[in-house]
Amino acid sequence: MSGSYAEAMQFTHHLLDALLKPYSVEQETLHLTTCIGLALPSKGDRGEQILANACMALQRTKQQGKNCFEFHSAEMTLRLQEHLHLEHELRQALERDQLQLYYQPQIDLRSGRIVGAECLLRWHYPKLGTVSPSQVTISVRLCRRVS
Repeated sequence: MSGSYAEAMQFTHHLLDALLKPYSVEQETLHLTTCIGLALPSKGDRGEQILANACMALQRTKQQGKNCFEFHSAEMTLRLQEHLHLEHELRQALERDQLQLYYQPQIDLRSGRIVGAECLLRWHYPKLGTVSPSQVTISVRLCRRVS
C-alpha cells in the first residue's frame, strides 16, 4: 500500500467488513467487535512515531464505541500535549495552594432540613482561572495511569 488516505480508508472498510461477519467455532457463533487506530506517515516520521500516533487514534476510537476506526490527527497530538501539561500542573497544585474544598449542603425538599453534604474540590489555576471539574477528572485519570 502506498500510504494514501483513500487507500487506507478503503482497506480499513474491507477489514471491518470481514471482522464483523459472524464466525463459527466448535458449533458456536461468535460476533467480534473491533476498534482500529490508523496513522499515515508524514515526511520524516520514524516508525516509533507512526506507531504512537496509531495508538493515540486507537484510544480515541475506543472512546467512541465499537466497530469503528479513526485516523490520527494533529489535533489529537495537541490535545494530548495539553492534557500532559495540565497533569504536570495538577501535580504541583497542592504545593502551590491552588486547590480548595467547597461543601455543598444536600437538602430534603419536603422538610427543608440539611440531610447531608457534598464535598467539591476546585482547582484555581492562575493561567486558566477555575479549571472545570471535567478537565481535572481527565487529568487525575492520566496521573493514575502514569503513577
